[in-house]
Amino acid sequence: MAFLDTLKSLSLTKKLMAAGAIGAVLLAMSALVQTASKPPMALLYAGVDAGAAAEIVTTLDAENVIYEIDGERIYVEAPERDRLRLTLAREGLPKQSVAGYELLDELSGFSTTSDMFTAAYWRAKEGELTRTILTIPGVRAARVHIGADERTAFSHNRTPRTASVTVTAPGGLSSSQVKAIQHLVALSVSNLRPDSVAVVETQMGLLSDSGGDAAAAASMDEDKRARSLEQELTRLLEARVGRGRARVSVAMRLSREREAISEQIIDPDTAVVTNRTTSESRETESGTDKNVTVASELPDGDVAAGESNAERTESREEVSYAMTTRDRTVERLPGQIERLTIAVLIDGVPAAEDGADPEPRTAEELAALQELVEVAAGVDPARGDRVTVQSLNFDQPATTDLVEADSATNPIAGMESKLWQVGQLAFLGIVALVLGLFVVKPILTQGSSGAAASAAGGTLMIDDPITMLRVTSDEEPDAAAALLNAWLEEDEAA
Repeated sequence: MAFLDTLKSLSLTKKLMAAGAIGAVLLAMSALVQTASKPPMALLYAGVDAGAAAEIVTTLDAENVIYEIDGERIYVEAPERDRLRLTLAREGLPKQSVAGYELLDELSGFSTTSDMFTAAYWRAKEGELTRTILTIPGVRAARVHIGADERTAFSHNRTPRTASVTVTAPGGLSSSQVKAIQHLVALSVSNLRPDSVAVVETQMGLLSDSGGDAAAAASMDEDKRARSLEQELTRLLEARVGRGRARVSVAMRLSREREAISEQIIDPDTAVVTNRTTSESRETESGTDKNVTVASELPDGDVAAGESNAERTESREEVSYAMTTRDRTVERLPGQIERLTIAVLIDGVPAAEDGADPEPRTAEELAALQELVEVAAGVDPARGDRVTVQSLNFDQPATTDLVEADSATNPIAGMESKLWQVGQLAFLGIVALVLGLFVVKPILTQGSSGAAASAAGGTLMIDDPITMLRVTSDEEPDAAAALLNAWLEEDEAA
């Protein structure tokens, strides 16, 4: 009864306001209960083609299953997900879009020619390779083409096999993934080299660096290594000068040819005698002087006077030395740094007063920063490397680049739907609480206090006459006018 009396004591405007507030609270509570009682949705399948998705949806409709479609994803109630996957698998869903070795099971041994079997075999090979490539993270779609071997029985030269792989990877593929695809296809097909496999992405174009794209790949490697060095040097300098107050530009030139150098080094200071041979020879010659003289004509003359003797001695020594030798083979691979040029721009020191220009940095600080950069980058003056560090005031204020968090490293990745449900519940609860505390409760409280006062004395007992006049004018304008006239008459009589 007290609640009914309170409602009767309210004016029409407040009754409408109370009815609207109570209705809003009821709607909010109803939505809150409905949202809380709704089972959470879980991912059933994602990334299936349109044909397979249509068959899955048809089966779910036949099973009277509640589902939601969000792009290429199909969601069902979480408690029913595992059961539905088993049910769909029993019916062969989702079907593989690419056929593999099951194509060979459909061949008939009596009506199949060798050409038909060869064509079916290579189709099955391409399908199996496609299935394997689809298991690589980031690959949404793939297709493999293997070049046919046109060698006949009368040909002497065999044409090298080639293959191409077309993939759809919205997030791109790393160089290691591209090489993995090349080796996967090459090792699955005989007489196929990895560099003969071309990997093509539908948006980015050719990803493999085979053939004439070696120079482009080397240029990309230069840019990649230069950008990486720039980031490392920037991070190092910002630890001293502050974030956003250092700019680094790196120009790097890499070698693109392979070189092998073989040399033999002999150390003469380590000579050791290994063999010493000494030989001596002596020769003696004796003869008669053949000149005709008077003595030689005499019968008993001095015959010995014409005789002569000759003697020759020869000594020879051979010494063999063994010295330390060292064989050295150096192979220089492509990718070696031939020259490195680094330019560093440092912002001035921020002024203590607001609005003042930054102060230039000292020469000692710039020299220390330059030495730090040279050591961190591995600068070699012998090959012509150069580092320049300058301190100039930046025209633009330092800004902090915002980096979007990767979903793979985000701790709340994959919980968007749950967070959205929790947010909805919290919002509805806050709305219901606000309406109840700040709309419904004040109206009912004010009405009940007015009704209680009227029931107690028939008139509103308020000490302040101004407050009494305001309350009376809101509830009964005629009574307020009569009360005001009575006050005026009392003043005139006094």
